[in-house]
Amino acid sequence: AAADAEVASKIAAAEARIQAASNAALAEIETVAAEAARDMVARISGVDASEDAARNAVKAALAHG
Repeated sequence: AAADAEVASKIAAAEARIQAASNAALAEIETVAAEAARDMVARISGVDASEDAARNAVKAALAHG
């Protein structure tokens, strides 16, 4: 029983680390995608999209696949 509890504890800790790493990676992807979106909008239309607008557009696109 003690060994099972220890294994369960290690698994939970590993899952938490994986989730944190996944969240950090997704945040970085969103940042890079927003920067790319701003650049594309500026090059195509000449409009300087705000950082917030680009970030919101990326989040919406990611949420809707």
